[in-house]
Amino acid sequence: MVAKMNPTDIMVQLFKTHIILRLNDVMNNMKKSRTSIIRYLNETGYYSSYNCAGEYYTLSMIPSFDEHGLWKYRGAYFSEHGSLRNTAAALVNGSKNGYTHGELKSLLGVRMYNTLLDLTNDGVIGREEHEGEYVYVSREHGCGQLSARRNIPPVAKEKVEVKRAPRITPAAGLNETIEVLLAFIGGHIQPGPAYGYLHRKGVNITPKQVQAIFECYNLGKKNSF
Repeated sequence: MVAKMNPTDIMVQLFKTHIILRLNDVMNNMKKSRTSIIRYLNETGYYSSYNCAGEYYTLSMIPSFDEHGLWKYRGAYFSEHGSLRNTAAALVNGSKNGYTHGELKSLLGVRMYNTLLDLTNDGVIGREEHEGEYVYVSREHGCGQLSARRNIPPVAKEKVEVKRAPRITPAAGLNETIEVLLAFIGGHIQPGPAYGYLHRKGVNITPKQVQAIFECYNLGKKNSF
């Protein structure tokens, strides 16, 4: 006789299939009340997302957290520290050289202004100005973190060759360029005749601009006026 699975085991199998779920999804699948689902989650161990208003859940056995204690799955972000507030405090207090808001935002994937302000006002972390921006540091080891940050050598900027598109002229807009291309397709295969045709049409363009467009798109021979 096959033993009947208990609700906790059923929930575990559900999460192993879907990885992350909203509470309502678990309730609907298991036909259980919110109170019951919360009890099963507490028995098994779980994490709730620190973004998406905390609506996504996963079991503690599922995430593979990175070196920062973070794990992301399909737009839902989880932390082994729990809430966003606890995560920010743990990262700042455990860092070697503190964090700026931009660094934390890049790492955690969410804006941190209000969270960092609350942590600072509550005395959980400190804040110091460095090179024109705030650095959030540990209350106990902030001086050492700032000293370590000052000793970071500047990153050498790699020279990247930027290939720019050929410049026609500042005054030759998209519409004028299209008119020149249409004139060429229509049989005006030299800049001079093309300009004459466009001038008669009332297109606001100069001979030099027509010449430049012909050269840019390799239209016919590059004769000048």
